[in-house]
Amino acid sequence: MLVATPTLRKAIYKEGMSIYATVDTIPPRIGWVINQEGEDSAWHTIRFGAKVLSERQRGYAQVKQ
Repeated sequence: MLVATPTLRKAIYKEGMSIYATVDTIPPRIGWVINQEGEDSAWHTIRFGAKVLSERQRGYAQVKQ
């Protein structure tokens, strides 16, 4: 369903077109969605993805007290 038209659209590279990025992390994963406001004033998904972080990458965000 995510990759079916019109859910996933091509980016429009024109001045004044707004882009909104959302990032969510749940250790050990990170996911993101990039949306763009279309000429119809609705938000459309143009990219999405996810990654499982390595042990070393997970250590980057840990705060030592």
